[in-house]
Amino acid sequence: MVKNKKLLPAALLTSIFLAACSSGGGGFFGGGGNAEPPKWQAGSPNANVLDSNVYVKSELNKQGTVYCVAVPQGDPEPSPGQVKNGEDANDDPAFSGFAPTDNDNFSSLKIIGLTYSTHYDVYCVAEDTTSRLQAAATKIEISTNERNTLFVSDSSGDDANDGSIEHPKKTIGAAAAAPTPGIIRISVSAGTYNESVTIGNGRSLYGGFSATDWSDSNVVNRNNSKYKTSIEGNDSCAVTFTGSPASSSGWRLQGFVIESKHSDISRGVCVNIDAGKLLIDNNTIKGGSGSTQSAGIYIDNIASNTNIFDNDINGGTSSGGHGVGNSTGIFIKEAGTQAIYDNSINGGSGNASSRGILIQYPLNSDSKIYRNNISSGSSSNISYGIDLRNTQHGSSLEVVIHGNYITSNTSGFSYGINASSLDSLAKAQPRIFNNVMEITQAGIDAYAMSFDFVSGTPLVYNNTIIVRSVSTSGDAYGIFANSHHNVDRPTNADIKNNIFVCQPESGRTISAIRECDSPKCASVNIQNNSFFGCTYIFNSGSNLLETINELNTFRPGSTGNIIVDPLLSASPEYDLTAASPAALTEGGQDLSGVLSFPGNISGDSKIDKRGTARTAPWSMGAYERD
Repeated sequence: MVKNKKLLPAALLTSIFLAACSSGGGGFFGGGGNAEPPKWQAGSPNANVLDSNVYVKSELNKQGTVYCVAVPQGDPEPSPGQVKNGEDANDDPAFSGFAPTDNDNFSSLKIIGLTYSTHYDVYCVAEDTTSRLQAAATKIEISTNERNTLFVSDSSGDDANDGSIEHPKKTIGAAAAAPTPGIIRISVSAGTYNESVTIGNGRSLYGGFSATDWSDSNVVNRNNSKYKTSIEGNDSCAVTFTGSPASSSGWRLQGFVIESKHSDISRGVCVNIDAGKLLIDNNTIKGGSGSTQSAGIYIDNIASNTNIFDNDINGGTSSGGHGVGNSTGIFIKEAGTQAIYDNSINGGSGNASSRGILIQYPLNSDSKIYRNNISSGSSSNISYGIDLRNTQHGSSLEVVIHGNYITSNTSGFSYGINASSLDSLAKAQPRIFNNVMEITQAGIDAYAMSFDFVSGTPLVYNNTIIVRSVSTSGDAYGIFANSHHNVDRPTNADIKNNIFVCQPESGRTISAIRECDSPKCASVNIQNNSFFGCTYIFNSGSNLLETINELNTFRPGSTGNIIVDPLLSASPEYDLTAASPAALTEGGQDLSGVLSFPGNISGDSKIDKRGTARTAPWSMGAYERD
C-alpha cells in the first residue's frame, strides 16, 4: 500500500518561492540573482600613499562596503573577519578604514596616521549589502613617505599643531617657520589666508587641496570656488622667496591665488633667492593696487633662477601721481637665467606706465620668453608688452622671445616690444622669433617693435605683425629703429621673413619699417619680408618708400621682399591659409643655421609658433605652411 503524501499549504509554497528569488541565489529556477560575495573589478583595489596616509580606491561588481587594514610588512595575514573588524591577525586593533560603494560601485577610503618611512601590507575585503563577505583578503604592499610635508588648513588647523596631515597648522607662516627637520614642502587647503608669507628655507608651497581629503586637489582651475586657495598679504610682497634651498629639489609655488594689499608698493610674489631654481606654475597672481608700484612677480637677485609656467599674471592697479604709478606683470630687475612659458600676462593699469614684462638686466640667450599671451596693460600714458632695458655697462641682453601673442592698445604710447641700452657697451639684442603681434595706435604713437638707442643686433625673424592706426593724434610703426646724432648707439637690426599687415583708417599713415634720420643711424637689414596695406614700407624721415623697387634702390641689399595680401586667418591666430600666395608661403629664407632659432626637442629641425617643423622653402611669418 502506498502511503499518502501530505501537501504543503499554498501560502507556505509562495513564501518559500519569494524567499528564494529575493536571496539572489537562483531560487527554484537557478538564475535569478547573485548569491556570491562581491568581486573586484579589473585594477582593484589600488592604493596611493600621501605622507603618512594611504588612499585605497576600488570598484566592485555590485554595491557593498570595502574594509582595509594596514599591518607592518611581514606580519601574519588577518582573516577576512578580522579585516572587517579593523584588527590584525592577533585580534588587536590595526590601522584601518572602510567605505561603502557609490551608485557606480566605486569605493574610496583612507587609512590615516601610519608611521613615516615604513613598509606595510594593506589587506582589503569587500562585503555586499546582504553581508556576503569575501572568503580571502587581497594584499597590497605600500611604503609610507619620509616626513617631508607640513599641512595647513584655515578651516581645521591650529598653529599649535605639529602640522601633520591629521593635525594641520592654521597659517602658512607658522608652517614656513616651523623647525621640523626634513620638511621641503607645505601643502595648503582651500581658504583665504590673510597673511604675508616669507619662505626662506627652500620649502615649496602647494595650494588647492581639500581639507578633508588631501589627495583631492584643484590646481589648474584655481579660481574655481572648489579648493580656491588665496593668499592676501598686507606687506609689499604677499609671498617672498629668499635665501637658499634646503635640498637639491629646489623651490616651487603652485596652485594659489595671490595678491598684495599694500597701499604703496604691492607685489604678488617676490623672488630673491641665492641658489637653486624656483618653479612658479599654475597660479593666479595680481600686483594689487599700490600707489607707487604694483607688480605680479618681482625678481631682484642676480642668482635668481626662475621658471614661470602656466600662470595668470596681472600687474595690478597703480594710481600714483607724476613719476610713479607703474604696474608690471613680471618685473625682472636683476636675475640669472629666466624661463617664462605659457602664461597669460597683463601689464595692469598703472597711471604712469603699464608693462606686461619688464627686464632691466642682461639676460643671456639661455633665458626664454615662450608661448605666452602678453598684453601691455591699459595705462593711459605709456604701455609695453615687453620692455627690455639693459642698464649694465659691458653686458648683453639676448633673451629669446618666441611664439608669443603680444597686444598693445592704449590711449597713450603703445609698444609691443621695446629694447634700449644704457650705453654703447650695454647691448640689447633680443632674438625675436615666430611671434604674432597685434598693435593698435589708439592714442599717441604705436610701435610693434622699437629699438631705442640700442647697441647690438636684434634678430627679428618670422614674425606676423599687425598694426592699426585709428587715432588722429600720432603715428604707427611696425619696427622703429631709433638713434640720435649725439649718441653712438646704432641699431643694427636684422629683419627677415616677417609679415607686415598695416590697417590705417582714412587719413592715417603707417610705416612698416622706420629708421631714424641722422648720421649715427645704422642701416637695418631688410630681407624676405612681406608687406601689405602699409602707407610706407620704409621710412627714414627724409625717405618715404612705397614700393619694392624704391627700397632696392635705396638699400641694395634688401632682397626677397614682396608686397602682397597674405590672406591670413582671423584674429588672434593670423595664420596662413590655403589662399595665401606661394610667394609668401615659399618665400622665406632658410634660417636653419641660426643657433638661437627655436627647434624641436630632438634638435633636428627648427619650428614655427605652434611647434610645426620649418621646411625648405621656409614660409614668411609666424607659421609654416607647405
